[in-house]
Amino acid sequence: MNIETMMIDYYIQRETLVRVFTLNGYPETGRIRFHSTKVIILTHDDDDGIYIMYKHAISTIEPFNRAKADPEEKTPNVFIELDRTYMAESVEDFWLRKFIENKEKVTLITMKGYQEHCRILKHDDTAVVYSRYPGDSPNFVYKNAISTILRKT
Repeated sequence: MNIETMMIDYYIQRETLVRVFTLNGYPETGRIRFHSTKVIILTHDDDDGIYIMYKHAISTIEPFNRAKADPEEKTPNVFIELDRTYMAESVEDFWLRKFIENKEKVTLITMKGYQEHCRILKHDDTAVVYSRYPGDSPNFVYKNAISTILRKT
């Protein structure tokens, strides 16, 4: 097991509040719920927002509060449906499929910080196809240009 996996698993198991910095310096704070070779899934305690953060866009992950965490502090697990042990698809594919099936509005955030409010129509290993509004012609963005996909409820 590599250091990256060990550290991310450590943060997940302890439900540590972390700050994730993207390559352009943008910080996002939350708890890491799952990760794969490509992405981490980050959530906030104060809302049901789900952040799919691409690892290629992350520079640093650090505990938000460096003081020792309260062992009694627990955050409800909102991902009952998603069990990593028995998952047949990747975490990234799971969430993108959900966004497409439910026609959910998301915000795509690029590596340079540009934000596109849209609905994802399709995706594959290299790109995401989206539309900004019903009837809009499809647009696409390369996944390696995406820093984060945010779904706010």
